[in-house]
Amino acid sequence: MMIDSRQYREELDYFVDYAGQTTVYLPLLYDAAEGILDSKPSREEVERVILQLISDVIDRGVQVVDLGGSGGDFTPWESSKSETLRRVAEEMKRYDDPMDFIEICWFRA
Repeated sequence: MMIDSRQYREELDYFVDYAGQTTVYLPLLYDAAEGILDSKPSREEVERVILQLISDVIDRGVQVVDLGGSGGDFTPWESSKSETLRRVAEEMKRYDDPMDFIEICWFRA
C-alpha cells in the first residue's frame, strides 16, 4: 500500500476546513482515502487510511458526532480517541456498501 503523502495532507486540510463549515459525513472520507492510495486499493487498505484520517482530524479539533433526531441536532461521541477509532472500525465492517457508512458517524469542527 503506497500513500501519496502530499495528497494525504491536502485531503486532511480540506476535510478539517470543510468540517469547520458544515457537518460532514463519513463516506466523504472513503472517497478521499481511495484517492490517497495508489491504484485499486483493497477495502481493508481504504479503511486503514480512513482510520488514520479520523485520528488526525480528531487531533486537529474535529468532533465525531451522531446525527440526532428529526431536528438535525448532532451529539458528540463521548469516547476516547482510541475507543472512537475502534468503534468506527467495527461499524465499517457491518456494511457492504461504503455509502452506508453515513449511518456510522458525522464530523464537525
